[in-house]
Amino acid sequence: MPIVNQDADNDLKTYIKCMITPGGSAACYRIECRHGLDGYAPDAAMVGLKAISEGREPHAEIESYYRDSHI
Repeated sequence: MPIVNQDADNDLKTYIKCMITPGGSAACYRIECRHGLDGYAPDAAMVGLKAISEGREPHAEIESYYRDSHI
């Protein structure tokens, strides 16, 4: 799907970088909070950020992700 929310796409890229950077968890948490994704596991937060960047509803995408991958 095409990117419709560039801010969320940029945040997703930053989130991924911060996940592998020592001390990056605070930045990840700020991104999660900014998009209403705090409380989700990092993998689910990334699913939500991708959904937002593509103009889809993040919580529905996360539910689908959990349903499909955690059976």
